[in-house]
Amino acid sequence: MLKSAKSKLVYKPGSDDKERLKLAFSNAIGGLQTCIRIIKGIADGVGLGPPGLQAGLSALLFVLKSIQVSR
Repeated sequence: MLKSAKSKLVYKPGSDDKERLKLAFSNAIGGLQTCIRIIKGIADGVGLGPPGLQAGLSALLFVLKSIQVSR
């Protein structure tokens, strides 16, 4: 009895929900990329931060771009 009641409560996303989730994910990744680009630009212009900061941010941007393209 408990198993059947639990199975009724399981949410199964529809195709509309999946599209909305993909759009939200894409917007979140885009916003994160913008923030990282701004931080990288500031760090490049001012010359602040530990050594390797620009390289690390560039690598992070590359990974985010790869994730966004694969979706």
